[in-house]
Amino acid sequence: MNFQNIFNLSISTLLALFLVRVFNDNQILVLLIVLGQGHFIMSYFYTNKAGKMNSEFRKKFLILISILSIICFYIYQNKQYLDVLAFFTGVLFILHYYNDEIKIQSIKRHRFFLLGSLASMLAFAGVYANKLFYIYNPSLYILSLLSFVIFFYFSYLVMKNKEDLGNNNVLYLIFFTFLNCYVPTILISNSAVSVYQIFGFIIFFHYFRWYIYYANIFNDNKQSLYFYFKTIFNVHFLLTALSFQYSLTRYGSFLVFIFNPIFFYGWTIMHILLSIRKTDYQ
Repeated sequence: MNFQNIFNLSISTLLALFLVRVFNDNQILVLLIVLGQGHFIMSYFYTNKAGKMNSEFRKKFLILISILSIICFYIYQNKQYLDVLAFFTGVLFILHYYNDEIKIQSIKRHRFFLLGSLASMLAFAGVYANKLFYIYNPSLYILSLLSFVIFFYFSYLVMKNKEDLGNNNVLYLIFFTFLNCYVPTILISNSAVSVYQIFGFIIFFHYFRWYIYYANIFNDNKQSLYFYFKTIFNVHFLLTALSFQYSLTRYGSFLVFIFNPIFFYGWTIMHILLSIRKTDYQ
C-alpha cells in the first residue's frame, strides 16, 4: 500500500469520524439521506456517461423500483417494520461496502473473499440487532464468534495466496476484515454508541472513499476533474435545498419519496443491487 492509499484511507476515516462525533442522531440521519441520494445520483450519472445504462440495466431498475416501492409503501403504512428494513439494509450494505473497498484498493479478486464479507456481515448483524431491537442476551455473541471463526479461515486462505496477492494486500485484507469483525463486537455492549453513529461512520466512510477514488482517476485530466467536482457540488446543493424544503412541508409532498428514511432505505437497496458486479462473486 503506497502513501496515496494510506492518505486516502486516513482522510475518509477522519471525515467520517468527524461527522458522527459532531452531529446528533437526527442530524446524522439527514446527512446520510442527503449525501446518500447524492451518491446514488452520481453513480447513475457516471454509469450512463460510461454507456453502461443499457436495456438490461434499465430492466433491472424498473423491476427493482416496482418491488421496492410496494415494500416501502407497505412499511410506510406499518411503521412497526421500519427497524426490520433498517436492519436488512444495514447488513446488506456491509456486503456492498466490503466488496467496493477491495475494488478501490485494486486487489485481485479471489472467490474466497466472500468469506471476508460474510464474516463482516455477521459481526454487524449482531450489533445492529442489539441497537435496533434492544436485544442484550449473550446469543448475539454467537454471531461474533462465528464471524471470527470465518475470519481466521479467511486469513488462512489470504496467507496461502500471498504470492498472488502481494504482501501489502495480504496485510490490508487481514487487518480490514479483522476491524470489521472486532469493532462491531465491542460495540454490542457499548450503550453510548447509537445505531446511527455506526450506520453513519460506515456509510460516510464509503461515500468519501468513492469520491476520493474518482477524483484520483480524473486527476490527470483537469477538465474532467473540474466537471466532476462541479457535478458533485450541483447535485448536493440541489439535494440540500430540497431537503430543507422537505423539512418545512414534510408530509403531503412528493419529496417524502426521496427524503423519508423508509424510502431512502429502498433507494439504498436498489443502488446496492444495481451495483453488483459478477466478478465480485466469481
